[in-house]
Amino acid sequence: MTVAKQKPETAQRDIDAFKERTSSLGLLLTYAESAITYSLQRLLFVVIACLGLSQLGSPVLAFNLFLAMSLGELLEVGILRHLPVGAAQGAETLDLRIMACIAVVIQILPVFIAVTITMQHYTGPPAYLVALTLCFSLIINFGVCFPQFPPGALLRLGLFLSIVLWMAFRIDAETVTAGAGLSFQVATATGTVLFSLLTVQLMSSARTKRQTVRALLNRNLDMALTMQDLRRKEGEARRLATVAQYANDCVVVSGGDGRIEWVNDSFVRTTGYSPDEAIGQTPGDLLNGPETSRETTDAIANSLAEQKPIRTEVLNYRKDGSTIWVETSLMPVIGSDGATEAVVGVERDISIAKERELELAEARRRAEAGARAKSKFLATMSHEIRTPMNGIIGMTDLLEDTELTPAQRDYVQTISGSAEALLQIINDILDFSRLDDGKMTISTRAFSLTSCVEEAARLLSPLAHAKGLEFHVGFSGISANDVLGDDGRIRQILINLIGNAVKFTSEGSVRIVASSARQGDIVNVQIAIEDDGIGISHKQQAAIFNSFTQADDDTARTYGGTGLGLAISRMLAQEMGGDITVSSQPDIGSIFTLSLRLSAAELSTTSPTADPTALQDLPSGLRLLVAEDNKTNRRLIKAMLASLDIDLEFAENGFEAVEATQRFHPDLILMDMSMPRVSGPGASRRIRYLEQKANQTPVPIVALTANAFESDREACEQAGMTGFLTKPIRKDRLITEILAQLSATEDGPAMAVVSSATG
Repeated sequence: MTVAKQKPETAQRDIDAFKERTSSLGLLLTYAESAITYSLQRLLFVVIACLGLSQLGSPVLAFNLFLAMSLGELLEVGILRHLPVGAAQGAETLDLRIMACIAVVIQILPVFIAVTITMQHYTGPPAYLVALTLCFSLIINFGVCFPQFPPGALLRLGLFLSIVLWMAFRIDAETVTAGAGLSFQVATATGTVLFSLLTVQLMSSARTKRQTVRALLNRNLDMALTMQDLRRKEGEARRLATVAQYANDCVVVSGGDGRIEWVNDSFVRTTGYSPDEAIGQTPGDLLNGPETSRETTDAIANSLAEQKPIRTEVLNYRKDGSTIWVETSLMPVIGSDGATEAVVGVERDISIAKERELELAEARRRAEAGARAKSKFLATMSHEIRTPMNGIIGMTDLLEDTELTPAQRDYVQTISGSAEALLQIINDILDFSRLDDGKMTISTRAFSLTSCVEEAARLLSPLAHAKGLEFHVGFSGISANDVLGDDGRIRQILINLIGNAVKFTSEGSVRIVASSARQGDIVNVQIAIEDDGIGISHKQQAAIFNSFTQADDDTARTYGGTGLGLAISRMLAQEMGGDITVSSQPDIGSIFTLSLRLSAAELSTTSPTADPTALQDLPSGLRLLVAEDNKTNRRLIKAMLASLDIDLEFAENGFEAVEATQRFHPDLILMDMSMPRVSGPGASRRIRYLEQKANQTPVPIVALTANAFESDREACEQAGMTGFLTKPIRKDRLITEILAQLSATEDGPAMAVVSSATG
């Protein structure tokens, strides 16, 4: 396997194997293997030395020495053969090295004995030659074992040098001639130096070889890892190129200079430009046109200049001049030098989505315009209907206070009841419109739960008694009576539910049971309205809370109504975080349960209920300015206040109201909102300006309006008005509001909202 194709796993295995071989244990086992392999070569030198010794005249001695040295070789081989077995069995490396050193001693001891005997019994060059031959076997062993087992090699080297030096100094004139001895000494020294150099070379060569092999193996691993990484990146590049080439989105790769270097097939299909036409151009020059947003292109340019990615929508132009909306994502590629090397752009055709967005925006605009038109229509209709209703109800109330025959009083009461029913229908439609538009406001104030329930029941108890019904109000387990919430809206819901119970019950009773349970700061309230009326089938129960829906057509014809009461009541309950549920059986009765989660209020925070008997009489000589363009309404107000000591002044439009204020100096102004020339809010602003300019105390201004929307109240408040009284105007409400405004002037003017429409 070549390096280029070698896997990292294989290269790592080679490195691990090399580390294992060059470890202390690995080198020892390698030494043992080499020593066993070269044992025959060592025996060859022994045989040569023994043959030389036999030629000196001692065949028996030579044979004995041969046996001794052969036995030493065999014992060493036997010990060395047990080293791999001991290593496999988990023996300590130090113990194995000691065994190897013992084997070396066993092997070189016979050699030392042989050399000693030879030098003791024989003289002359032949004896020295035999000794040197034996020493050469030591050098061969040294060269073989030094790289793997230095201790054994050093033992052999030490013995060799000892023998050589000993032989060199034993040569004397009695044994050989001086010239021969000197030559032998020179030869011995030369051989010693050569063998020493050989030793150094072997040591250096072994170390260099290991370093070279280690470096080569590491290089092989690095190259294998590099090749693997390159193959992986090449594979990813091929996959990415395939994805980019065949993706549905347009992919554009631009260089650091902003010019296109590559586009995919989707770009060609979408824009109509071929790769040859696109490459070398900038995306902006190629795709932008007259209607392309300059703000968007500037944002793209700035983002790329700051080397930041950007995602935006832009109008592009195809080759044929047609437009296309795209969602583009641009990602700068930053090089190692910090410069932009390329910009990768991905564009998706969102033309259809953009058309839908524009259609939705247009539909939203039309819906908002329709909502505004509806609100305007309802405001106009409210004003137009309430204005004559004000006259009808007001005059009917005045007529009831006169001397009438029983028949006439019955006629007047019929007119009054019909007017009240019509007014309730108008109020229901206005409340439903507010809730449907999300413009109904829910206030929060402290009130008594039992008082709220009792007041709602008190208003409808006369109607129940008139029908001969038993009417009961009870409280069960009221653990928290003082709560925070909108008592006016809760009372409105209860009046609606109790009114329905009385309306749809011909005989029997209507029962109201209220309970509350406090959990920390939360008070869970349940108010059940039970009746013995006509009941509702299970199928019909699912629809009665829908707008303009009643149980059936016979019910609508028999009992009347718009079918909005329950829908409004449930919507109000849900606006306050509660709900209304129903349980009913036909011809047995119904139970409507109002559930609310209110916050607990301390007794000290509960506002005391005003006592009507505590209201003082109107001050005598009160100067009252009434700005009203409707003649009937002026007559009505004049008749309501005729019995009181009030100095009345009338103005038929806002311009006259401003002039009369300067001339008449009224204590209070009743200001209609819709008047010719100058409206009520416009006249109020002018009056406030003149008061401020003259440093005068602001006079209370109460709005008289047939418009009952929250926006109308806000407009009055912004114009400087201090009260808001909706039409139809009732005498008691009018007098109560006048008293409240006169009382408020002592502490400063404040907006007060009084509506006779909602009671």
